[in-house]
Amino acid sequence: MLTIASFGGNTMRVRHVDRSTIYVKTDDNEIIPLSVLVVPTIAKPIDTNL
Repeated sequence: MLTIASFGGNTMRVRHVDRSTIYVKTDDNEIIPLSVLVVPTIAKPIDTNL
């Protein structure tokens, strides 16, 4: 389980997201695998109505 805080979040809930592996190639031609979370939205517009 991974706990992530989001900006402006005030509720706690379980969310299932996909995980994938991407590969980064360095200047020395080394391949580094990175495990990433696939999320549909990482931010939302800030409500500017006061």
